[in-house]
Amino acid sequence: MNEPTWFNQSYYLEQKAAALNTAGTGGRTDWTAAEVLQSMQSGGLTPYQHYTAFGAGESLSPNPSFDVTYYLQQKATQLNAHLQPGQTPYTTSTALQAILDAGLTPMEHYEQYGANESLNPNQYFDQAYYLSAKAAELNAASAGGRTDWTSAEVLQSIAGAGLTPYEHFAQFGVNEGLNPSASFDVQAYLQSKADELNQTGTTTWTPAQVLASLQSAGLDPISHYVEYGHTEGVPVTPVTPVTPENPSTPGGGGGGGGGGTTFTVTNTAGVLTFGGTATGDVTVSWAGTVGDSVATFTRSTLTGTADFTSTTVGKATSISLAASDVLAVTAAQVADVTISGTGSVKLSDTTLPAATLTTLDAAIAPTINASSVTTVTGTAAEVAAFAAAETAGTITAAANYNATVSGTDMTVAQANAIDAANGTGVTTATLDNTSTVASLKTLTAAGAVNAYTIAIAAGDATSAAADLTTIDAATSVAVGATNVTTVTGTAAEVAAFVAAETAGTITAAANYNATVSGTDMTVAQANAIDAANGTGVTTATLDNTSTVASLKTLTAAGAVNAYTIVIAAGDATSAAADLTTIDTATSVAVGATNVTTVTGTAAEVAAFAAAETAGTITAAANYNATVSGTDMTVAQANAIDAANGTGVTTATLDNTSTVASLKTLTAAGAVNAYTIAIAAGDATSAAADLTTIDAATSVAVGATNVTTVTGTAAEVAAFAAAETAGTITAAANYNATVSGTDMTVAQANAIDAANGTGVTTATLDNTSTVASLKTLTAAGAVNAYTIAIAAGDATSAAADLTTIDAATSVAVGATNVTTVTGTAAEVAAFAAAETAGTITAAANYNATVSGTDMTVAQANAIDAANGTGVTTATLDNTSTVASLKTLTAAGAVNAYTIAIAAGDATSAAADLTTIDAATSVAVGATNVTTVTGTVNEAKAFAAAETAGTITANANYNIQASDATVTAADLNTLYSANGSGTITTTNGPGWTITALNGLNVTATASADTFMLANADINVGITSFNIPTDVVNVNDLTTADALTNVTADFTTTNDVVYFLENQADGAADTAAGVAAAFNTFTITDADATAIVVIADNNSSAIYRWADTLASADGMNAGELTLIGTIDQALAGANISFA
Repeated sequence: MNEPTWFNQSYYLEQKAAALNTAGTGGRTDWTAAEVLQSMQSGGLTPYQHYTAFGAGESLSPNPSFDVTYYLQQKATQLNAHLQPGQTPYTTSTALQAILDAGLTPMEHYEQYGANESLNPNQYFDQAYYLSAKAAELNAASAGGRTDWTSAEVLQSIAGAGLTPYEHFAQFGVNEGLNPSASFDVQAYLQSKADELNQTGTTTWTPAQVLASLQSAGLDPISHYVEYGHTEGVPVTPVTPVTPENPSTPGGGGGGGGGGTTFTVTNTAGVLTFGGTATGDVTVSWAGTVGDSVATFTRSTLTGTADFTSTTVGKATSISLAASDVLAVTAAQVADVTISGTGSVKLSDTTLPAATLTTLDAAIAPTINASSVTTVTGTAAEVAAFAAAETAGTITAAANYNATVSGTDMTVAQANAIDAANGTGVTTATLDNTSTVASLKTLTAAGAVNAYTIAIAAGDATSAAADLTTIDAATSVAVGATNVTTVTGTAAEVAAFVAAETAGTITAAANYNATVSGTDMTVAQANAIDAANGTGVTTATLDNTSTVASLKTLTAAGAVNAYTIVIAAGDATSAAADLTTIDTATSVAVGATNVTTVTGTAAEVAAFAAAETAGTITAAANYNATVSGTDMTVAQANAIDAANGTGVTTATLDNTSTVASLKTLTAAGAVNAYTIAIAAGDATSAAADLTTIDAATSVAVGATNVTTVTGTAAEVAAFAAAETAGTITAAANYNATVSGTDMTVAQANAIDAANGTGVTTATLDNTSTVASLKTLTAAGAVNAYTIAIAAGDATSAAADLTTIDAATSVAVGATNVTTVTGTAAEVAAFAAAETAGTITAAANYNATVSGTDMTVAQANAIDAANGTGVTTATLDNTSTVASLKTLTAAGAVNAYTIAIAAGDATSAAADLTTIDAATSVAVGATNVTTVTGTVNEAKAFAAAETAGTITANANYNIQASDATVTAADLNTLYSANGSGTITTTNGPGWTITALNGLNVTATASADTFMLANADINVGITSFNIPTDVVNVNDLTTADALTNVTADFTTTNDVVYFLENQADGAADTAAGVAAAFNTFTITDADATAIVVIADNNSSAIYRWADTLASADGMNAGELTLIGTIDQALAGANISFA
């Protein structure tokens, strides 16, 4: 829907906002024009579309010069003047509805009908007044060689130019000094506005400057007053009436009417203009003698032959007779009549052939007064002869008579002669069709427009419009111009020709060209010509002040015209659709270099760019494009970008555009302001594509649908940087899949900081150091980094490695790490990660643990993980032996520094040696005061101590679980435990065997020394009485003990010897004595008692010999002192 030139968008929006505020729409009274526009656009309407659909029905005015209420009041009054009986009177509402029902808005009604119905568009414009003033102006200037222009003719001429009287006032009349009504003095208004401006500034404004300023804003004085002036306090004053200086002279006037009202007559260059509101008779007096002035006043005519023959006719009076009567009067009779001055015979006929009149003229000597003849007929020659007689004074014709000419051969000279003679009479004739335009344009219309039938000859195929309209003005019959194929002239002249054609006063060729000179053709003129000349082409330069709003209404009804068009600076921002519409109206490139911003839909702006590329529009080297809607394609964007230089395109691209397409967006001159939303179909997109898209727009790219970004490290990092910079709006959480093996930690962290809980899958540069890698972040989720620790980090901190591990879900490649360092917890965490498979460690790596708090669990975990690698660590000194003994050495003996805690003062030898076996460092067992276990275990402990792998207490006790110990083993234990004791936990004491050839010290237990066979050279030290026992094992007389020394620790003790040879063998003293050979007891006095008993025997003997005797034991020295009833065990003897 094309927007007409009379629609003022800003004014309409203000009216709509005011209506909403008055109604309190939406509970608001602060609606603005901008909000109204936004609301209309959201509803898919332009302001003009809203006006036609709604605003007209709401009685909103489309511009400040059209008062819709005032107009409807006039229309209702007009309709009510013609009501039929019983018909309901019209109101403004019903008048409006009638207009709307006809498919028109009030403004369109005024344009099409209102002006012809003498309806006014506002209270300050009086059409009748204006047309009268314009007619007076034309008459004063003798426009068209005439001084008798009427208001009706002016209206017809204005309408022929495609204008309403008000539009004529706004475009032309105001510049000509015409007032729109008696109530609005234009010059006074402009002067008041100038005075106001001069009070507020230093510039001296003139009325002419004020008018120019208003017109540059598209306003005339009335529209300015309605929109601004009335609120600025600029007054409107009536036109001051011109009072005649001498009412009795030509142009003077008088008035009628009562109640003090006046009726004015204004004389302007001999033209009388009547005004005022009074009614009544008006008498105009005209000074001067009759016949000498332009007006003639005659008394009543005389009739009848008698009157004719008997009357003396005075000057300027006439006798009225029929031509037949005059023909019947002889020359003598007429000669008898006294005619004074230049009197004449007047005929009463109204229509006579010219030949009759010339016959009368020849027959009658006095001048024939044919003033009653209103129509003269005949051939061109005959009527011309009559006119010649009139001119010669031999016939007094009517001041104004018609001439009806027969035939088709009247010449221009004949026509002009008749026209000069017949006053305002009309000549009806067909002019010679060989007459040239050069001749025809000299046709006159001295008194009235004649009815010439004129056909322009083929020889004038190219003719000046001014000549043709001049010819047209000379006849009321349509001029036949079908032979004219090209009309030339100024815009006004050609438009006037077209207006004449449209009005039917010229019959033009169905298709003719128009060549317009000058640079001021208006759109209205162009369209009028285009509507008229069929498929003919108009070649013209349009007025460079024409607005786009006007230019876009250019039509191309039959053919594309050759308009030279320059868009004015006032249209720096223009709609692309308007410009291409203008472009389609002309075959000449449209000059749009003043347009700095092009607006419209994507298709519209792209069409503009295409036209520029095609050379049909010459655009500015650099212009901006503001694109509405959300459907611009990449192809359209690039086409516009290629065309608009360094201009910026602001647009929303189609949200179905693919990344593959979007990445081809160009930025030939400047970065454009594209609103881009990546579609869900591109959920996985290349980072390089997205940053390429980002580089093409200054608006943040909407990439929230992208859930996975792919590319090299540099490309994905660039995407993340763009997101961080706010030039890309990414999804809150998106994954990144990075190709290549060179991603740096800085790139990884930048991506991680940006992609929320999304996962980055990438291989980091294998030259990255642990110092760098440990700074990897996992802001939202653990990423899937493939990481290989470089050989340069062969020794690495466990905490760093597990920190790196925590940053990735892929096992960290740490096979180059040969030594892991850190606290126990840190190294154990590393080992746990290795075990869990999140770190791939070297098959065998060392662990160097700082601190003194490593637990056994940590040690074992590390040991299980590091292959044959050695763990160097200090175990927690509160660790128990129960825990420490579980230390493992899966691949190699570790270097644990271990101190047995005081809480384990009593510890099992086997546990301690187990602990010893788990470390290459001497186990600190100084807190162990008692070692328990088997003799062999105690020996192993003692061996470890001796070897230096266990640092034992200087004096520790040994509690063995064995009942029997060899003398050699006992001596071994004694050699290790300092002054510590050696005891057994299995019974009351030891059974000490294998004494042969050995010296042995009794223990703190109740020892039983087992002498067997022929043991010789046995020494027993610290023999404890009565707890220690010497057991003579299976001794026979053949196997007597030799050189056995028992060193008693005290005296007055009882020593028990148990003989276990065979039951009952010691029942006799001889049997007992036979068991001993040489047996020496030292450190015993004479009172000591030695008891010898036989196992499972009932006899107990006392040996009372001198204990130190060298003769051994004799039977006579044994005394039976008691019996036993149980097996002997140690000192389990009861005496009778």
